[in-house]
Amino acid sequence: MEAEPPPWMRPDLLPEKPDAESYGYIFQDNPVKCTREELMKRVRLQNAPQVALVWAPEVTRLVPAIELPFLLETVCEGIRKRITTNQTIAAFSAVVWGFPVLLSLGAGGGRNFQWQFMLMLSFGVIPMAEGWWELRRLRDRRPETISGRVASARYALWVRRQDRTVTWILVGVIVLVFFLELGRGLEFSINRAGLIKTGFHASDSYRFLTAALLHVNVMHVFMNAISLFILGMVMEGLVGGPAMALIFTFSALCGNACSFHFTSQTSAGASGGIMGLVGCLAVLGFHFRKILPPKFGWQMAYAVLITAFTGVIAHSVIDNAAHAGGAVGGAVLGWALFQGHQTLPLRPPPEAQWAGRASIALILLAALFIIGLMLRMV
Repeated sequence: MEAEPPPWMRPDLLPEKPDAESYGYIFQDNPVKCTREELMKRVRLQNAPQVALVWAPEVTRLVPAIELPFLLETVCEGIRKRITTNQTIAAFSAVVWGFPVLLSLGAGGGRNFQWQFMLMLSFGVIPMAEGWWELRRLRDRRPETISGRVASARYALWVRRQDRTVTWILVGVIVLVFFLELGRGLEFSINRAGLIKTGFHASDSYRFLTAALLHVNVMHVFMNAISLFILGMVMEGLVGGPAMALIFTFSALCGNACSFHFTSQTSAGASGGIMGLVGCLAVLGFHFRKILPPKFGWQMAYAVLITAFTGVIAHSVIDNAAHAGGAVGGAVLGWALFQGHQTLPLRPPPEAQWAGRASIALILLAALFIIGLMLRMV
């Protein structure tokens, strides 16, 4: 019996084309007829040419631009230009953060040096290296590589159409809590609800969860909010909102437990939960490597390696124990929940669904508890 294709590869993923004989594209949700040459020009100008929806006489439905052979070179040209632009921005970022790194190094280093070096790596060096690698891969025109790009484009379209309510809730909570922190003072907020290690009492156990909703500065919450939105959207599409919330919450608790036992500094941040999503997605990527787009599992493993490398460089400003604990927690929970499943998207067992809904409620209650702490109501 032939295996059922994943939802993003099904012929009925996209609607039928609006006209049988013409060429055209979708612009702001409206179909636009055009000639073949005009379509090529339009695709070249698209911000995301690999997923732009188009049609032609030879297809019956709307398709990603990269799926039409005559648009392949045009799509690759657009991708190449976008990568080159991003590399220019990354090079500028590397220079901008490189000067403070040199100044901090000349002054003896310290925490400022590690923060600035981490930013230089995250926004400069690593994106430049990734762009160089993508440009090399872009030259590959083997049929299996092209089919992999088609699968990736269809997968991106499918993910964008999935519900992301829980992801928005989690991102909204950490952003709103951070604004509250700014109003009350970051140091005061961390002392009230962060994960303290010195003088910890049993009555402080709430900090294992509340610390995951706090952040130490604007850059910290910005990077975590972006990461949570991207990874949460992918995870929510694959396993549903409740299961995603369960994995995030469980991983955050695992990460903070490891941080408590292996580090002495007060800590805060959603990184443990975020790394749990990465760990779980890595497990799913390798388990469903024949179904998910090519390199999906390797991309998640790469994210873990980059995080570990950055953590070694900036060990005094990054809680490596929380990252490691969260990643392992997410990987183990993902393996336990989804082993034996053969199709995507996954449908976790009812117990996991209920636990996920309880996790959402727990996160919201923790946010309300933090508000009470800030206002000295509890």
